[in-house]
Amino acid sequence: MRPSGNKNYRAFTLIELLVVVAIIGILAAVGVVAYNGYTNSAKKNVVKTMHSQTIKFIKSEIIKCDMGETKVMNGNLNCSERLVANKIGAATQA
Repeated sequence: MRPSGNKNYRAFTLIELLVVVAIIGILAAVGVVAYNGYTNSAKKNVVKTMHSQTIKFIKSEIIKCDMGETKVMNGNLNCSERLVANKIGAATQA
């Protein structure tokens, strides 16, 4: 039922609204895929950084042994035992 008078009511049609919703949905889907790619890449970079820092720490502790220290890795590894298999792994887990 139209109101009486000469007023023109302008509104969006249902098709126009559906097109806008579809475009927003497509943009959201693309954004989610890109976001997942960024987070996966960031996780991989964190693991690489932690690995390189761990290697640097172990190397610096071994250099302390070469410089004359008797215990390294917060006292968990005797420098005389550093060449024995699995001693460094056990010291890093303590």
